[in-house]
Amino acid sequence: MKSDTITHYSSVFEWYTRHKGIILKASYVALIFMSFSSSQPPKSPKKSTELDDGKQVDPKQDQKPPEKIPVTKTYKLDKETIVKLFKVLVPSWKSNVPFYFFAQLVLLFIRALLTLRVAALDGWLVSSLIKKKTSTFFKLLLQWMALGIPAALTNSLLDFVTNQLSLNINRNFTGLLMEMYLPTQDKDSAKKKNPNYYSLLHAPSEDKVTDPNQRITTDVTNLSSSLASLPNHVLKPSLDLILCSFELAKTGSAEGTLILGLVAHTTSLFLKFMSPNFTKFAIERSRLEGYLRSLHSRIVNFSEEIGITRGHTRELDIVDQSYYELEKFSDYEIRAKAVYDTATDFIVKYTWGAAGLVLCATPIFINKFSNIIDHDTSAKFITSRRLLLSASSSLGMLIQSRKDIQQVVGYVKRISEFSEALKNADSANEQGSTALNKGVISYDNNRIEFKDIPLITPANIVLLKSLSFKIEHGDNVLIAGPNGCGKSSLFRILGGLWPVISGELTIPREFENVFYLPQRAYLFKSSLKDQIIYPSTTYKHKTNKELYEIFQVLELTFLLQENVAIEMAKNPNLEVHEIDPFETVRNWPEELSIGVQQRLAMSRLYYHKPKFAVLDECTSAVSPKMEQLMYAHMQKLNISVLSVAHRSSLWHFHNYILKFKGDGTYTFKNLDAEKRLNWENELISVNKILRDVPILEAKLKDLKIAQESQEIRRSQSQLLLAQQANNTGKFGSRVPLNKVR
Repeated sequence: MKSDTITHYSSVFEWYTRHKGIILKASYVALIFMSFSSSQPPKSPKKSTELDDGKQVDPKQDQKPPEKIPVTKTYKLDKETIVKLFKVLVPSWKSNVPFYFFAQLVLLFIRALLTLRVAALDGWLVSSLIKKKTSTFFKLLLQWMALGIPAALTNSLLDFVTNQLSLNINRNFTGLLMEMYLPTQDKDSAKKKNPNYYSLLHAPSEDKVTDPNQRITTDVTNLSSSLASLPNHVLKPSLDLILCSFELAKTGSAEGTLILGLVAHTTSLFLKFMSPNFTKFAIERSRLEGYLRSLHSRIVNFSEEIGITRGHTRELDIVDQSYYELEKFSDYEIRAKAVYDTATDFIVKYTWGAAGLVLCATPIFINKFSNIIDHDTSAKFITSRRLLLSASSSLGMLIQSRKDIQQVVGYVKRISEFSEALKNADSANEQGSTALNKGVISYDNNRIEFKDIPLITPANIVLLKSLSFKIEHGDNVLIAGPNGCGKSSLFRILGGLWPVISGELTIPREFENVFYLPQRAYLFKSSLKDQIIYPSTTYKHKTNKELYEIFQVLELTFLLQENVAIEMAKNPNLEVHEIDPFETVRNWPEELSIGVQQRLAMSRLYYHKPKFAVLDECTSAVSPKMEQLMYAHMQKLNISVLSVAHRSSLWHFHNYILKFKGDGTYTFKNLDAEKRLNWENELISVNKILRDVPILEAKLKDLKIAQESQEIRRSQSQLLLAQQANNTGKFGSRVPLNKVR
């Protein structure tokens, strides 16, 4: 019986010896895959918290610091998200991303082979040094230095390919998001008339993305860099582990190497459960940093308003609150990472290092007790030690890649949310004709007509149940009414920002035939010519003569003189005829007054010469004389206007009036400026009289009181005189005493 058992075990041992190589290699590969799976984030129960799902916090409500920052929720990428991510990374077969990715893989494989060769040379160098073989030592040293050339070249190329891969990924993501965020206009159709960025920023609060700039710039950059570096952090250590394990099996005990791998895998499982949720860290940090950046941007954009109202103290409180939340989160993140890094550092460097030393020293002690003399012991030890350090470092990188993978998941989560919000906005715009937008939009380049169109805000507030009017090219409409009655809503529907819920809207097909000028002129830092031709990108004239004539009408020629002086101050060697004042770059919104800004914005209208112009109090800050010149020149250019203006001096430039009464009704009729001005003057006189009625009534009351007082005093005087007369008649006249004697 005992002999049968021995025979059975010997047969198993013989089978194992014959298939030892295949079994060990398969075990190494399985271990590596198990180590890779351990780099996935741990499952944890979902907790309902105010910060879950990466939702944005309203700046007006997010004023209290969080009591506790939850980081327990796990984010995973589903199959659909991964497919969409791949399509973005590789949009077509012409994309450079696959090329740089495969180049990165080839370079990683070459570097792994060079690492093995360097480890072997290190062992031979130490062996020749111990054996005092001078010629062999220098020969190996020359090989080691020669090997440094392809190694340095490979490392440099790997960095270059990784950066190029990141750049191409960034270009693909940015191109996709920007195409949805700021869609290009198809000149042959009006399909993209309603821009997605407007719909996104004015969406309901639960669907609004408040930090698109953060997601398009910082988040895309971080995601591109993380994705490009991911092969270095995952594939490179995996490849190193495979090759180093095979080499260790050749130089030492293969079974010992497998046992060491099992120890490493067991400890990596321990590290997995100690790992914080780096996905949540990435999402939350991006959100807090984006909110803080938006607060600083708000101070920059509204610095004048904040300064005039002395609101800097309040702004400081808001910024301090946001920074406090970011600081508290950063402190929590640092503490969580410190505990994890301490455990990782101890296990990777010391626990695995000690186990590796035991593995490397085992063959030496076995040879000692077995009286086996091996002249290459030192070389094998150095080589094994170098390979072990490389394998240990690779396994540590593989475990640390958990953080990189989770950060990638976090960035993908934020960008996916942004992309989904853009798609929803775009879908809402395109499907408006069947859902919210049930109205009809027709096109006529010489007519604007509203037919039974309601004015309803996005908050479902009905300003006007039905609006109908029509103007032909050559007509001019004055729009009047109290604040909040629907004047701006009309412009938003006309500009395509709001949907046509019902009725029929007729507008020019070419967008260039309807130009909009708001009260606050939109200017930016650029050349003077770019300000005038905005939103066009190319200048349609050969010379600046037309621009100069526009500036003469608007009395803006002093800007040209200033630009010439600025250019000559920069370069005193320039001649005046060499300077193009329309190419001078200045920060126009900061250097010009509001009135000059409105005149400069009006130059755009004169340059583009549309058939219709929508003027929303765009001349409110200019002088009445200049305002008259502006409207007169518009009529000379045959531009029909729909204008909101409060000065009665502009009425004679219009032949129709659209008056909103503020109670949900309106009137649209011909405007006789002279007659209406007479009516307005009479109304002003009547109003003045009506305003004086209380004063006149008070004066009349005072006169009545004075009259009554006078009557009372007169009555009292008459009564007194009557009494005196009666007294005189009763006693008679008195005779003097001297006459009686």
